[in-house]
Amino acid sequence: MRNACLYALFASAFCVVLSSGASAATVNPFREKVSINRGNGYAPVGGGTIASPGDMVMASPSGSAEIVYEDGCRQKVDPGTVVTVSATSPCKSAALDPTWVLGGLAVAGGVTAAVLLTSDDDHKPSSP
Repeated sequence: MRNACLYALFASAFCVVLSSGASAATVNPFREKVSINRGNGYAPVGGGTIASPGDMVMASPSGSAEIVYEDGCRQKVDPGTVVTVSATSPCKSAALDPTWVLGGLAVAGGVTAAVLLTSDDDHKPSSP
C-alpha cells in the first residue's frame, strides 16, 4: 500500500510538470529591422515568425515588433531593445494559473495520502 501511495504522489507531480510545458510564440514585426537569435546568431524576422522559449528578438533603433503568446498575451519589443521569449506567457505570471492550483492540490492530496497510509501502527497501545 505504501508503494501505491508513493507512485500516486510522483504521478501527480509529473502531471503538473507536463501540463506547464513551454509553448511557442509568434513574432510580428511592425517596422523594419527586427531580428531573431535562436542560438546561432541573429537573422531577419519575416511576418509571423514562430519563436521558441529562449529565442531573443531584437529591434533596431528604427524597428519594433510584438511577441504574441498562445494565450493571446502580447509583449512589445520597442526600438533598440532585445526581448527574450519566455517559456510561459508574461500575462500568466501576473495571474493565478489554474493549472498550478490544481496541480498543487493533487500533490497535496498525494502527500496527505502517503502520510496517512504509511503511519506506523506498531506504536498503538495493545489491548489487555
